[in-house]
Amino acid sequence: MSARLAHEVRNPVTSIGGLTRRLLKSFETSDPRTKKGKLIVGQMEKLEKILKMMLAYIEPQLARLYHCDLNKVVTKAIESIEAEFQNRDFSVKPYLDEGLHEIKLDCDLFEKALISLMKNAFYRMRQKGEIKVATGRNGGYATVTLAYRVPLISDDDIEHFFYPFAVAYPFASGGPDRDIMDVPICKIVIHKHGGIINVIKEDDDLVKINISLPLE
Repeated sequence: MSARLAHEVRNPVTSIGGLTRRLLKSFETSDPRTKKGKLIVGQMEKLEKILKMMLAYIEPQLARLYHCDLNKVVTKAIESIEAEFQNRDFSVKPYLDEGLHEIKLDCDLFEKALISLMKNAFYRMRQKGEIKVATGRNGGYATVTLAYRVPLISDDDIEHFFYPFAVAYPFASGGPDRDIMDVPICKIVIHKHGGIINVIKEDDDLVKINISLPLE
């Protein structure tokens, strides 16, 4: 029912956005209607992104597990983030446990989840600072820890960290067919791996995301 409702809402939203864009092309830049038309298009794009995110939450996440090098997956995710946010006052510092053996992962899906968590951190940090990403081992689990400082985060923010739309950032940037992986979906992905993910706050401004994945 939720998926059908989202699709039903998306159809008129897409139509309104498309028609408004066509009208804008017929206006002169100096036409006062141009500014109003751009406002309509901007709001329609926001609605389209929210609807796309809603559909992403509803869609089942399937994890196809096979043996992967966790450090390589983490490194690839870090390289992707560094490439996207290069020339910023922002960096990712890895601390990788070279003694880790391969574990069963859906490498692509897990990489997307890590990228999304780091993007979320980037915007929570106000687009500057350092994320520390560490891998390790704790008992029968391989671990991945993300740590970063933010200007302000409350206990309520931590409690609702995995709630949809809990932080304002361009979660659905890009074209309409681009895959979306937002923080609430990341939690589902970790659970599909038989893993655990939790978030804690230290020293008022230090956020730590702890991920545990079964070694076997």
